[in-house]
Amino acid sequence: MTQKNVVEILAFHRSNSESIDEVLLDKFMASLERALFSPEFEVFQMDFFAGICDQFDENIDENKLEYTAYFRQYVSECEKYIFAHIFDELGRSSDDDNFRAKFFKQNDDEQCHDFDVQFFVNLIQTCGYSVNGQLSDFVDSLTDFAVFRDEVLAHKRDTQNFLLIGVKL
Repeated sequence: MTQKNVVEILAFHRSNSESIDEVLLDKFMASLERALFSPEFEVFQMDFFAGICDQFDENIDENKLEYTAYFRQYVSECEKYIFAHIFDELGRSSDDDNFRAKFFKQNDDEQCHDFDVQFFVNLIQTCGYSVNGQLSDFVDSLTDFAVFRDEVLAHKRDTQNFLLIGVKL
């Protein structure tokens, strides 16, 4: 996106009484969707689930302590993947320093940035942004352990079904 495009978008949104934060959120959400629905992210997710699904038991109602560690690892790896994509797409190339300043906190290492999750959550609440569909399902998998566990078990069932019919994964 060129500086001219950003200026035009900001001017349009200002004229329609939208705040700059809403414009930033729209840019962020579009980039988030591109990251989540990319073939690379699908491969990442499938590989992650494949690496842990044998540890999960569908017949046990209790959650084992190690499940929590897998959940935390999943959340951490997803955040790294997604926000690296968003930073590469918007944070580095954006002419809008406001975007970088709000969404990314710079670490001691000037090359490393962390996504400011708290700013993002507050912005969604402030702007009344609704998250629907697959994006909502993904956000749930990062915030709700039960959803994550169900996804891992679904992957395990799918893998077992493919093996039963002779499809090699």
